[in-house]
Amino acid sequence: MKAMSQHAAFAKGRGGRRLIVQNADLTGLNACGLNLHRAVVLNSRFNKVSLESANFSDADLTGSVFYFSRLTGCDFSRAQLRGVRFHDSDMSGARITGADMQTVPPAFQYRQDGSMQEVRSRTTEISACNLEGADLEGASLAGITLKGVNLRGANLRGANLAGTQLTSVVLDGARLEGARFDGAVLQDVVLGSNAEAAALGTAQALNTLRMDDGSQALAMLKGHKEWVAALGRSGQRADFAGRVLRDIDFSGLDLSAVSFARAELLGLRFDAAVLASCDFSGATLRYCTFAEADLRAAIFAKATVSHCRLSGASMQPLKLRDSGREVPVRFEGARFDWVDFSGAKLDREALRNALATNCRF
Repeated sequence: MKAMSQHAAFAKGRGGRRLIVQNADLTGLNACGLNLHRAVVLNSRFNKVSLESANFSDADLTGSVFYFSRLTGCDFSRAQLRGVRFHDSDMSGARITGADMQTVPPAFQYRQDGSMQEVRSRTTEISACNLEGADLEGASLAGITLKGVNLRGANLRGANLAGTQLTSVVLDGARLEGARFDGAVLQDVVLGSNAEAAALGTAQALNTLRMDDGSQALAMLKGHKEWVAALGRSGQRADFAGRVLRDIDFSGLDLSAVSFARAELLGLRFDAAVLASCDFSGATLRYCTFAEADLRAAIFAKATVSHCRLSGASMQPLKLRDSGREVPVRFEGARFDWVDFSGAKLDREALRNALATNCRF
């Protein structure tokens, strides 16, 4: 392909032209050692390809698929691999250091009439693949799916697997120092030696919360409902601090004073929910909806909120019955990016200690 030969020159700094394509069908491509450094190949098909020792470093392969392929020794370091799917492929010895493989979450975009519409998510998935001896140090794998994957002897030091689903995965001999497994679900995982198991224990992988259907989270709220009704005298306050929660529908529920401090919240629905005095301090919220929610006296201090919808939400101070004192929503140090505040009951002055960019009021 002429475009690839031109890109090879570009990658070496010898002129040429950068490869930028999308929806390409590269089925059957046989090009060992192919140089696609810094290439942009979006939503494309690499089926039954033979690309041993190919260079995909710093490339953007978002949404592409690799099925039944030979990718041994390939370099995917620092590549953008969001929404990419690898299936039944040999990736042994591959270098994936610093790559971003997180799932592309559902997004919201504005229609021409000013309303917002949801764009479907794309799940990053590695299934039935051999990554024996692969180097994934520092890779971002948060929230992806690993199923039937051989990671024997792989380097996962410092990798982020928070919220990842690992099913029938072999981790025998893998290097896990500093890896994050909080909120991960491990099923039929071969840990190997006690050293690897201890590393997982340090990361609290087996004692944290991660649900696909939200059943465990909703079960926790039964005790919280009693706690709210009894004013804390019985029941138990729900505490999701530091958890990774994804795609759970809390719409219409009473979540008063629940703690989501330092949690990672992705694609959650809080529409018309009661969230008075909830603690979101230090949390990361992406693609969540709070339409018509009660957020009086909520705490967003040092939270990062992006691509969320708070239209019609009540974000006014909460007046305490006994003392008459008003408790305001706290925004100090928070960051809001691409957030819809339209129709929200909010004093813009309250955001003076927060950073708001690309927001709609």
